[in-house]
Amino acid sequence: MERFLTSRGPSRVGGWSSIFKRFLQSNGFEGQVQLQHHFFTSKVAPKHKQIPVLFIHGLLASGRTYRSFVKRKDFVPEREVYTIDLRNHGESPHAQRMDIRTLASDVLAFLDGQGLKQISLIGHSLGGKVAMVLALEFPERVKDLVVLDMPPGKTAGKMRNVYSAIQAMYNVDFHGLGDQRDVERVLEMNGIEDRRLRMFLLTNLTGAKDDTDDKKLSWKVNIQSIRDSVDQLQSFPEFETGTTYDKPALFAFGSKSPLSTAKK
Repeated sequence: MERFLTSRGPSRVGGWSSIFKRFLQSNGFEGQVQLQHHFFTSKVAPKHKQIPVLFIHGLLASGRTYRSFVKRKDFVPEREVYTIDLRNHGESPHAQRMDIRTLASDVLAFLDGQGLKQISLIGHSLGGKVAMVLALEFPERVKDLVVLDMPPGKTAGKMRNVYSAIQAMYNVDFHGLGDQRDVERVLEMNGIEDRRLRMFLLTNLTGAKDDTDDKKLSWKVNIQSIRDSVDQLQSFPEFETGTTYDKPALFAFGSKSPLSTAKK
């Protein structure tokens, strides 16, 4: 375990939450959206009260992406676990604005709405960046932090594959496409050669019935807003000098991750 960035000291949960929300709104931020979530009870009866775990997904994923992982018997068996869908992902509402602080504000509103005063926080990829910002803004709400495949700071130039995937999804014209196989072929034509990546992107495919009972394919994610927000998602918010998180924090990367800060 390592310490991430010394805490600014204790603060009142409700007071600082309200101040943060007013700050966002006064600077032109949209209001929070109500995030959809999935709740998993503890797998074994805990011997004493345990702080719940909140898992934040990565870009183009959703809370369901990690369902099989969260349900493993050896994953925090004595803890309750929440997974959420960030705005513009999964079942959560769509909104135009999508920067890291706004995403963190949505998560804070979720914690307040669920009455969760403190959590253990796990974030993967984009979710890791959101988790870091939440921990820095509200260290009293985050007991400990795990960040997967996301270093602190800006990630410009390090996520080319992800943003190529966003563009490939954006360029899909659903007119005349009948099923998932058709969409997969278009994604391949749009430059997504890795079939595993294509299948991951296709988890965002949804087919709704229109008035003629014909299947109408579309992306579940708000690909327009995500595409428009690429620069903001690669950035990292600025904080006052001395702003740190002084509680247990673990950063983990895959051995082939382009985001790993470890020396080769």
